[in-house]
Amino acid sequence: MRLISLISITSWVCSLFFTLKPPYHAGPLIFVFVVSFAFALYLTFQNMKLFWLRIFLTFVILFNLIRMGTTVIAKKSIVHAGLLFASGYPPYSSLGTAVSETRYANVADIDWINYIINKYTDNNDKVLFMGSFRPAGIKRKHYFSLSLNKQPILDFAEKVENDDELRKYLLSLGIRHIILDPEGWQDWVKNIVVDEPYNHNIPVREVDLKKIDMFISKWLDTRMESPSGKLMWLSIRFKENERFPEIQFDADDVYEFPYQIKDLAVRMMKNGQMMQSMRLYEILAKIPLVNLAMVEIHNILGTLYLENKMFEHAIKSFSKSLSFSPNYIDAIANRAYAYQSIGQFDLALKDWEKAIALEPADAIFLAQYTKVVNALNLKNK
Repeated sequence: MRLISLISITSWVCSLFFTLKPPYHAGPLIFVFVVSFAFALYLTFQNMKLFWLRIFLTFVILFNLIRMGTTVIAKKSIVHAGLLFASGYPPYSSLGTAVSETRYANVADIDWINYIINKYTDNNDKVLFMGSFRPAGIKRKHYFSLSLNKQPILDFAEKVENDDELRKYLLSLGIRHIILDPEGWQDWVKNIVVDEPYNHNIPVREVDLKKIDMFISKWLDTRMESPSGKLMWLSIRFKENERFPEIQFDADDVYEFPYQIKDLAVRMMKNGQMMQSMRLYEILAKIPLVNLAMVEIHNILGTLYLENKMFEHAIKSFSKSLSFSPNYIDAIANRAYAYQSIGQFDLALKDWEKAIALEPADAIFLAQYTKVVNALNLKNK
């Protein structure tokens, strides 16, 4: 028993250093409760003849069953409730009122942005983090804080008079780039953190927030957003309205983060950045991914070519998509449009016939088929 207690206490103390949490934080406390709960169960099963231990075990199990039910109601998750029952950790960490972490940047977002900064910025540039997340993977000197501590940007803003002085102060420290988690930053300002049920309770003056907001709008240039849009890379301008060059991704980036690049290309396309999106899809098309992804990549690249009247390129992309999935109806219909656009009505007719065989009730397909038949008849007269 003494050996088990010593191991438990030592492990808990070590967890404080590895997680960088205070002893009263939910993480270390959860660890203590898990170990204690398991230890109590072990002693109970070893001494089942003792009446009060049997009563204790019965109470613990009933209490956990009640907490399982409340967790299912609150979280809509039977799996989470099962883990709660098995571990015996305190309920507040699961049923707290703090906002869900899904609103914030996730590990994939952080890895992606950090990789881009590590590759496309100067080694001597420093990075400032804003928001409630950890700078794992960054290879630049940086300023950051955990969610229960004061954000560095606020500390800097308190030392200056206005946004221009804030810019100059950051540059004097060697800070050239800012990684911003917009939701995390806004929640931190409102005294909301992911480390429920705690708050940082750090006073935030409105005058300092105005300096920061003005600094962001006036002196920062958005270089990149993560595909989810939850994380932003911003660079500090030396002059007002200065613009930084656009990042030109290469094949190595796609090999490292193929699905992030794919999501970014989709995001660019939705934002009307067609040429940038097309360039990313061209790189993606050269990278061997799973068939399902290649079907979609080549089809979307074909649509981008089609919109830019690059019909021959579009036809090749749609054909490549169909080589992975011959009955992919979107690529069939798109290739038919491309054939029509360059007057190859016989090939277009074959694609429309195949599309109608797959979707016989589609009115658009039927209309286009009739249009191509009429064009062929007119051509043959």
